[in-house]
This record gives sequence, C-alpha cells and structure tokens, in this order.
Amino acid sequence: MNAVSGAEPAAAGVDGQRRDQLLNALIDEGCTLQELGTILERQRRGVAENDQDLIEASVQALGRTLLTMEEARRRRESLLALLAGGEPLRLRELERVFGDPLPVALADARRSVQQLATTIARELAINHHIIDRALQAGDQFLQRLFSESLEPAASYCPEGETDPTAGVLVNRTA
Repeated sequence: MNAVSGAEPAAAGVDGQRRDQLLNALIDEGCTLQELGTILERQRRGVAENDQDLIEASVQALGRTLLTMEEARRRRESLLALLAGGEPLRLRELERVFGDPLPVALADARRSVQQLATTIARELAINHHIIDRALQAGDQFLQRLFSESLEPAASYCPEGETDPTAGVLVNRTA
C-alpha cells in the first residue's frame, strides 16, 4: 500500500529489500492503528449520544480492524524473524539486526507504531470504562424499574372505598 518515499537508499541485496518490506509493514500497521483510534472515538460518541446504530457500526468496524491488526502483526513478526535468521525479534530490538543507529525512516516508523499502540491501549481502556459504566447504569435503571412496586392494599376493598366492614374475614368453624 505505502511505497517507501524519502527513505535512505536500500542496502544492496536481501537486507535492503527486507528493510524496505519491514518499513512498509510498519507504515501499514500505523495506518491500521490510526483507523482503530478513529473507530474507538466513534464508539464513544455513539455511547454518549445513545446512538445504537453508531455503536453497532463501530463494533462491527472494530472487529474487522482487529482482524486486520492481527494480520499486520503476523506480517511484521515474520519479517522480523526473517531478518533475525529465524529467531524471534521484538520491534524494540531492531538495532540487533540493523546496527545502531537505525536508518531514520525505520526508526521513525517504529516510534510511530509504538506511540500509536500506547495511545490505542489508553483509548481502549477509556472505552471499556465508559461502556462498563453505561451497562451498570442500564442495569440499575432496570432494577429500579422492576423492583418499585406499589405497597399492597391494607384491605380488600376497591381503591377509594372506605367501607369499614369490607375485607372482614369470619372463621365459621368455631
């Protein structure tokens, strides 16, 4: 999707090609994280406005975007493993493969993905809290609605009648 523009010239051979693939993967992952942030904002707006359609649409979009995120993560991990000779390599360990300092474009892309991931984690926590509170408020409302009942009548007479003999029970077996 994203072509490498303005990046340093690729190193000769596979390493330069793999570096460019990793750079593109990080750029794509960053775009997906930004999309996820937009969806989370829409979801919060839907809860605030009590807009069921917006909430439902955001939940569906969230599911699709999370699948895309999972694919982006797998792509990044496989590229990192290829760069590290088959062993697992974390994003924060890129210097092990590329040396220190990292190429500028790669360092910027890594920093962007890490910052966006931190922001998304915070946004998810906020949404989780807001949705929990909304659900609790709905549960409390329903509980009050169904638990508030009228006090039972003190007599069997229809409401409004004041017949003193109404509702008197007589035990005839004495």
